[in-house]
Amino acid sequence: GEGEVEGEGEGEGEDKGRPLLLAAEVRSRKRRLRVWTDMQACHFYTGNFLDGKVPGKDGAAYPQFSGLCLECENLPNAINLANQSGSDEAFKPVIVGPGSPHNATIVFDFSQDPPKTNAHFPTNDVAAALIVQKLFRGFKHRHLHRQKVLQEAWEELEKKEENEIRLSSSHFGKLTTMYKELLDKGGGVEKRIVTPKIEKKNSKFKPTLSWLSGFMDRVATVCSPRASRVQPLPYDHLMSLLDLTYDEFAKMKSLVPVQLKGEVKMIVVGDLHGQVEDLLFILNKHGLPSRNQWFLFNGDFVDRGYNAIEICIILFSLKLLFGDWVFLNRGNHEAENINSRDGFQMECVAKYNSSVYQRFNEVFSTLPIATLVNESVLVVHGGIPYDEGVTLAHIENIDRFKLSPLEESVMEDMLWSDPGGPTLKGATQNSRGCGCVFGEDILDDFLEDNPGLRFIVRSHEMKASGFQEHFHGKLLTVFSASNYTYIHNNEGAVIELASDLQYDVHRFYATPREARDVKFSERYSPLARSVAAKLISRIAEQRLALLDFYAGVVYGGTFKKKSFFVKENQIIARTQWARGLREVLGLNIRFLFLQSLLGVPSVGVDGKRKGKFNYVTWLSRFAPHHTTVDMLAGGGDAPD
Repeated sequence: GEGEVEGEGEGEGEDKGRPLLLAAEVRSRKRRLRVWTDMQACHFYTGNFLDGKVPGKDGAAYPQFSGLCLECENLPNAINLANQSGSDEAFKPVIVGPGSPHNATIVFDFSQDPPKTNAHFPTNDVAAALIVQKLFRGFKHRHLHRQKVLQEAWEELEKKEENEIRLSSSHFGKLTTMYKELLDKGGGVEKRIVTPKIEKKNSKFKPTLSWLSGFMDRVATVCSPRASRVQPLPYDHLMSLLDLTYDEFAKMKSLVPVQLKGEVKMIVVGDLHGQVEDLLFILNKHGLPSRNQWFLFNGDFVDRGYNAIEICIILFSLKLLFGDWVFLNRGNHEAENINSRDGFQMECVAKYNSSVYQRFNEVFSTLPIATLVNESVLVVHGGIPYDEGVTLAHIENIDRFKLSPLEESVMEDMLWSDPGGPTLKGATQNSRGCGCVFGEDILDDFLEDNPGLRFIVRSHEMKASGFQEHFHGKLLTVFSASNYTYIHNNEGAVIELASDLQYDVHRFYATPREARDVKFSERYSPLARSVAAKLISRIAEQRLALLDFYAGVVYGGTFKKKSFFVKENQIIARTQWARGLREVLGLNIRFLFLQSLLGVPSVGVDGKRKGKFNYVTWLSRFAPHHTTVDMLAGGGDAPD
């Protein structure tokens, strides 16, 4: 049968336990069948059944099997092919064609059963091994599927958060504009924000290669959350570096042309997101920029990681030291309305002050939007614009010197857009709240509007292997932050682009090997905890809205308050529970796979597994609790 391995005896010496290994080898072959020959020998064949059939002893038509005996493939004698207890009266398959039974076509006549011997059944140790193997494979595949569901949930939550951040920043910007207008008109607005006074020193600091080498060595030893308040560079040196970088990028165009010739190759690096260990790994593996090896860093240097400032210092220093061999593009996180809420502002204030944060964003506003390689490859952080007829000349003349891109502008689209699936036609609104999701037809139109472009390289999205091709190779995604946010266990990647526009993908995992050697069941625990924390927070915020939704489901949209408190009227199915979460929270997540993560009871009120449950009892877990009220309700004394 499928999944079985016939064998006899445990074997001796090195052959002991070998049948399990052989089973893995045999399992991947086409078909396996054991037959008895005229010599009463049991052979283990691999091959295929033939289309034609031949008559057997009873005149009926029986199938033929053409195969090769595994004994002829020089496999170990782990499976005992000899059958010493065969019955003379049992049917013996007829050998058709020349050669030995090791390579033959066999006709099977099932009018009589073959002899049932010990070789017909696996021994106890092999059977036990197969059971363990089956259980582990099921366990592994369940965990892999769970990781996929968690990954999809995390990405959906991330897009939702980015959209909320953008909207709140937009409203905050409007309030700031109103405040400035009132202040200019003398409207009596009292200024309460106090800018900290910082002692400024005249610094003539300029990075050198020896200094950069020592700086990266120091960073490699302290790149951890524990060093989140350590200043990587003195304040006056950092401000001097930012001034030099501002002047360097300010003179560039929004679209930077690059020409690779001869043996020159360019390393395209995707999102780093404050994970300086990935940047150090890339530079250590590929080396520093040189005459024949250039670097292009494709945005999103900051936010989410612990060492975004260190990354910027290294990248800006590389640009100042190897100006013609290092290029930087702007990402969607190099904008004040995003990095003010996503971690970078907090890092700047913790290590320095708000003036450093403001100066960083001024430098980010000078970063080019895209790079054009050999007039044929466009490298941009997000994707293509939603508007029709946008050309490279248009991109080159974009006014990019803004702390945040204008809403619904070409610049915003190029920093935020994502490719859709292979079946998507046209373009739709992006769930991130900015940019669009475009199909292959939109990409073809963009390439047609810009003759000479062969393909586009972008970043912006995490990929499990760090790289993905879209639309038959016309669009490439590269993501360089391995184990993204320290919970995703994904690989990072870089693209090595040659002068003839052929490319190689180099994948890596910067996390130390010992950090990865964890139990399989615990490998995705950080991701599960992150998703659970985000979802619990949103469920708690929308608890009352969920109560109304589920009550409407039970009572058909109308219900009496008195009957609402009857427990029999508080029961819902799990599909209704999942639909309520999707509609109320506005999240396209497969909640049915996350029931245990969100505290849904595994046994329903009817005693059945995955049965209906009381939604009021479940939502009570997300109700706010006040220590003083709980103690008074229990007859205790309130704390001072």
